[in-house]
Amino acid sequence: MKVDVLLLEWSTDLTRDRLVAGLIVNYLKIKGCNVIEGPLQNGTYWINKYRPTTLLLVNTIGAKTSIKLATYAREMGITVVSLYGEGNFSEDRIEQFIWGHNKGQSVIDDYRLVWGERALN
Repeated sequence: MKVDVLLLEWSTDLTRDRLVAGLIVNYLKIKGCNVIEGPLQNGTYWINKYRPTTLLLVNTIGAKTSIKLATYAREMGITVVSLYGEGNFSEDRIEQFIWGHNKGQSVIDDYRLVWGERALN
């Protein structure tokens, strides 16, 4: 089965990140993309099982597990797209916002999408 997008998340609780990811997934499905959703905790299994074209993560640099999965996916030639909410950003913590747990400060996502009113303006 061809999988266009694999969304991996920590939780399915209705947080703002889940709501945004859900809207994006719904839109992609309407556009005819084959989207699979799974738990981030078993991310390597899901990546190996489906070999998606694109891996979609929320706040990739927020946890070491996310960084490892994004790096693994990129090594496999999978495009990594990261979503970030505006609440994670403040001018006085710009370095933390950009790199987070990514202490090596290497680019681990192909596209980083920042959403919210502040990002729009």
